[in-house]
Amino acid sequence: MMFGPNMKVVKLSGTQPRRISAVSVAERISYERGEKVGDTIGYKIRLEFQGGKQSSIMFYTTGILLEFLQGGH
Repeated sequence: MMFGPNMKVVKLSGTQPRRISAVSVAERISYERGEKVGDTIGYKIRLEFQGGKQSSIMFYTTGILLEFLQGGH
């Protein structure tokens, strides 16, 4: 988990233009941190989601992130 000023939890989002890229980046970072995908690093692409409340870094495809930002979860 990542903390910012005043010990508040920080959530980061990243985008990748293709589904395989979003999954690959999440898998690579999880591997480098010695974790499973879905623990603190996750991804959301069309029809697939790996992550949870403890996921502080999430990777999305561009379309999914736009939908999320517009409130369409």
